[in-house]
Amino acid sequence: MKYVVANWKMYLDTRGGVALVRAMMRTFRGKDVLPEVVVCPSFLAIGELKKVLSRSRIHLGAQDAFWENDGPYTGSVSPTMLREAGCDYVILGHSERREELGETSAMVARKVRAVLASGSRVVLCIGKDIGEQLVESLNGVSRKQVEEALLVAYEPEGAISGHGGSGAEDLETVLEAISVIRTQLECLFGPGLQVPVLYGGSVNGENAYTYLREDTIDGVLVGSASVKLHHIMEIVASALRAMTPGTL
Repeated sequence: MKYVVANWKMYLDTRGGVALVRAMMRTFRGKDVLPEVVVCPSFLAIGELKKVLSRSRIHLGAQDAFWENDGPYTGSVSPTMLREAGCDYVILGHSERREELGETSAMVARKVRAVLASGSRVVLCIGKDIGEQLVESLNGVSRKQVEEALLVAYEPEGAISGHGGSGAEDLETVLEAISVIRTQLECLFGPGLQVPVLYGGSVNGENAYTYLREDTIDGVLVGSASVKLHHIMEIVASALRAMTPGTL
């Protein structure tokens, strides 16, 4: 299985998001096999997109969650609220939140535990200090939870296009980082661990296949390119090509 996780950030309003997923759904018609496609809109668009995606193979996700399910937390959205709204996935620990909002790995760990307890899957973003971020962000999480509901996305800060990144990281460096992530996960949770590891950072329709064709890269986390139909469809096609060689 390959994963394509579309992080729309703050690029699309509800109307634009609905138009995009409807166009994606039309393109998917007639395809027997698809990668796991997840769209993560703004909180305001989740309700409307749930209606549109109710009979679709596209999964709904969120870009963040708080670590409590209720209480006096102004401006926050809880994991249980997101689950009830139809979110199967939640992105946590994105470098933009770590850098711009001062989110620490200890805070991320509380969110990870809460989201896993709600029944949604976590897309945990890891950038610099891979070992340290993994250890701290997965504190208090069990091997069973990791194997059943965790994806890790390696996203080097210097490659994130929305913040002036220099472009996608070269494949060799990405493969080395993903190897470190897998080794660290096995150190934390034991050998034989099966966890999808994704790459994120200036992924677009032109370069996606470079990463998706690698067996050790299970998918991509896509930012600004994911709100452009031609890019996201080319990325999905690249994932499908990697899953079924010789068919495209």
